[in-house]
Amino acid sequence: MPQPFANLDGLLRLSYREGVDISRPLLRVLTDLYVQEKSHTREEEQQYVELVLRLLPATDVATRIAVARKLAAYRQTPAPILEALRKDKPEVAACISPPTSIANADIEVATAPLAEPSDHSIPVIAAEEIVASPVHEWPISAGGLGDDFLRADRAGRAALLKRLNSPVTGREPTFDLLVRPGARERLERAALARDPHEFARELRLSLGISSRVAFRIVQDDSGEPLAVAARMLDIAPDAFTRILLFLNPRIGESVERVFALVKLYRELTPAAGVPVLASWR
Repeated sequence: MPQPFANLDGLLRLSYREGVDISRPLLRVLTDLYVQEKSHTREEEQQYVELVLRLLPATDVATRIAVARKLAAYRQTPAPILEALRKDKPEVAACISPPTSIANADIEVATAPLAEPSDHSIPVIAAEEIVASPVHEWPISAGGLGDDFLRADRAGRAALLKRLNSPVTGREPTFDLLVRPGARERLERAALARDPHEFARELRLSLGISSRVAFRIVQDDSGEPLAVAARMLDIAPDAFTRILLFLNPRIGESVERVFALVKLYRELTPAAGVPVLASWR
């Protein structure tokens, strides 16, 4: 446990320095990691207390309520955290059960709520526009834009996404990508369970892509394909952060990679992912 906590601490420091607030997903992930274990060393407990007491004031009431409910049902919750939650707003403090009831409480395993599907349609470019647009001045191989994107290194992917993020000349793209009901929740649950096979299956069904492409996205250790896929499904940034931390250990254990992908995700427009998704299909 100390190593994951250290990674999360580094991610928190980096987010403060860069001015991107990821306190909410970090607090949720940190608590999920903590309550998964029946007992902790003194060092683990100290790290958890220090991080949580720093994160609580920076998060919203809904997040603190969710965390309080989980910790109320956990027998080993450190006393300083319980005390801080009892001194919080009444709606947060009310979630902390009396000590006598904790032993009989059921541990809450529900994942953090994801944002509801947005009312606006996700813009998608027609196939003929993808070829004709001057934005796509990119040396495309016979395998197509999607395969080229998967094969490219980080610098190549960044260059391509930067081009695709530019507005299409003439008019905005027009088509809708309908997200399967519950797809976002199922994807996050699969990630939190560290089940890449189930995640790839849901990704295949949700995006209408092949199993081969879905597994390449999930197994990619750089993460840009996952960012494109998540953007096309309009996954909330907080949920995307949790997915990064759990789905692929090569990504989740790297503070710099997680932060870079979160930043990329916030800057990525839905229209930028459209030609890549069209090619994957």
